Amino acid sequence: MPTVESPSPARPKRASQLRIVDCDVHNALPSKSVIKPHLPARLHAAYDAHPSTSMYGVNIGSRWHTGIFRDDSFPPEGGPPGSSLALMREQLLDKFDIARAILSPLENLGWVQYGELGAALASAMNDHVRAEWLDQDDRLYSAITVATEDGEAAAREVRRIAALDRRFVQVLMLIGSRDPLGHPKYWPIYDAAVECGLPVAAHVGGYPGTSSPVGSVSYQVARHTVWPTAYQAQVISLLASGVFERLPELQFVLEEGGFTWVPSLMWRLDRMAPSFREQLPHLEGRPSDVIREHFSFTTQPIDEPEKAEYMTQTIEQTGMADRIMFATDYPHWDFDPPTKMLRSEVSAEVREKIFAGNAERLYPWPA
Repeated sequence: MPTVESPSPARPKRASQLRIVDCDVHNALPSKSVIKPHLPARLHAAYDAHPSTSMYGVNIGSRWHTGIFRDDSFPPEGGPPGSSLALMREQLLDKFDIARAILSPLENLGWVQYGELGAALASAMNDHVRAEWLDQDDRLYSAITVATEDGEAAAREVRRIAALDRRFVQVLMLIGSRDPLGHPKYWPIYDAAVECGLPVAAHVGGYPGTSSPVGSVSYQVARHTVWPTAYQAQVISLLASGVFERLPELQFVLEEGGFTWVPSLMWRLDRMAPSFREQLPHLEGRPSDVIREHFSFTTQPIDEPEKAEYMTQTIEQTGMADRIMFATDYPHWDFDPPTKMLRSEVSAEVREKIFAGNAERLYPWPA
């Protein structure tokens, strides 16, 4: 169980210091057993035997880092990275004076995403996070864990948690879905999200093989590099499905996929859409307009070019300076500290938007 302390007192901020909202922070269970009090007893045996379906199993050419985590993120008292609130405070919240941090539990990225066990695990995780994390530090908020592949059960969980605790500020789905996210089976989740005033986040994770357009990859460098292709496919699926016309208030946050690929996707879609107009009767404007209205992106991993001015140009090309939000991806090995990204060529106004302003506007923070 994470070290429990009284909420950290607010520290005075320097006048020159940027306010920071971290939109993707990963917490974890210190052991499998801690979630059992929130899980029906009849499912304990199935949970104990549950194999992870995580795509991180292993690839040739692994990094020297310990798995997918920072080498210094393993708690001294034991447990996996992300399981110690004390260490998270030391390495992230206090060190960088984070104003708000949105949690995305690590286990869900590899848990079963359907059926009774999937739904029960999602509910148990939300109840665990509420008691053992959100109640311990007032800087913490969370995504609602759902069983992505069971739309009806996921929708019920969204409504349950949204009614129970407004510190859950988004719905967590996985970019590695069994079917493209525009498929109607996922629409009950979107209905519930809009009803509850919550954006939907699509995060790296899910079924093996879906990170690549050519199936499962063999190398770590390939897996890490090709994730944007999965994000592009999901954006196109959602746009072509007509879900945004049905739910004009629906908002998506694409996490851990970067955003530098967005301009070229919008250009290509705008060029191709007129040729397929009969297949897109619901699409009145340009695809790029729909993307700018309904999608936001977190920075990590940010692909900063050698020439810093190119980053400014890329942000300008997206036309989405108000849709890019800072994230560290703590405690992963490619963690992006706020002190080492977006160099001085990015204007102060854009910097403020990315580090806090855009997230403050998008998420339904409780009063």
